[in-house]
Amino acid sequence: MQIQAELKRMVARIVATVVLALAALPSWGAMVFTTFGPGDSYNDASGYNIGGSLDQEIAISFTLGFSATLDSIRVATVHREDPNSYTVYLASDNSGEPGAALETFSSLVFTDPSSILTINSLTNPLLGPGATYWIVMIAPDVDSRGVWRWNDQGFLGPSSRNTGTSGWMVAEDLPSPAVEVNATADIPEPSTVVLALTGLLALFAARHRARR
Repeated sequence: MQIQAELKRMVARIVATVVLALAALPSWGAMVFTTFGPGDSYNDASGYNIGGSLDQEIAISFTLGFSATLDSIRVATVHREDPNSYTVYLASDNSGEPGAALETFSSLVFTDPSSILTINSLTNPLLGPGATYWIVMIAPDVDSRGVWRWNDQGFLGPSSRNTGTSGWMVAEDLPSPAVEVNATADIPEPSTVVLALTGLLALFAARHRARR
């Protein structure tokens, strides 16, 4: 009886440890990076010009601590000049600046008043743990001019801009644009882990009883 009681306490401790560990893991289909404030707040008065006479591109980087597949990207934008067509793309990192495009979202339309544009991923690229990625916004037509709104939480860089001739310029002392990245963690569901652990513990207990 004493052995059975000790076994039960051990099982309870293991289950509690696993539950706490699972609680610390990222949720499935969750926001994994954001510069938005509470209630999706952002700076509705200032931002970075996209396109225009400088053919300007803006980018912001993020790094995940776990594997995940991209679900969607949300950006705070406003339209300034026609033609109203923009492109956002997810890029790999190339020595501290945007590299090759991993997924491109073209012909995006900004609204005249400021709004948050949700862009759903179609290819769901896998994001690796510890790897840096970039969200880049451009205007394919230089006559277009939109604005990528700043965040209102005091987040600074690493943002970059491309004026078409001078290349990418890292500006870590400037406000980051307002962006959110949503992804699905590439790890087992908590219920699956708990079920597997429960089965192993039950098997262990059955073998222990059989040896007595």
